[in-house]
Amino acid sequence: MKFLTKVSLAAVAGAGYYLFKTKQTPTEALTNIKAEINHKKVALQEFKEARQKLNESLANFKSEMGTVDVVSNQFQRELDEFMFIIQPHIDELNKYIDKLNNQTR
Repeated sequence: MKFLTKVSLAAVAGAGYYLFKTKQTPTEALTNIKAEINHKKVALQEFKEARQKLNESLANFKSEMGTVDVVSNQFQRELDEFMFIIQPHIDELNKYIDKLNNQTR
């Protein structure tokens, strides 16, 4: 019983100090506290919705990463084929450039 009395007195003293420091009437304080609680509820709901959208976007991104791997592999394969086709021409050009460089010296 002593514990409840002490807690009650501390709560009343804290509330009185709060009202004194903020220079509010009890009615104003309750109105402000209710408004703040409602504001926090709305902000929490918006946060939950944003977190849900983030999770959905992250899941979508992860599923699309498989497509990126497929396209990357296909691109690398086509690049390798292209390099195989043009390599003889590059070799010929390099020989010609070397020949020109040797003639100018």
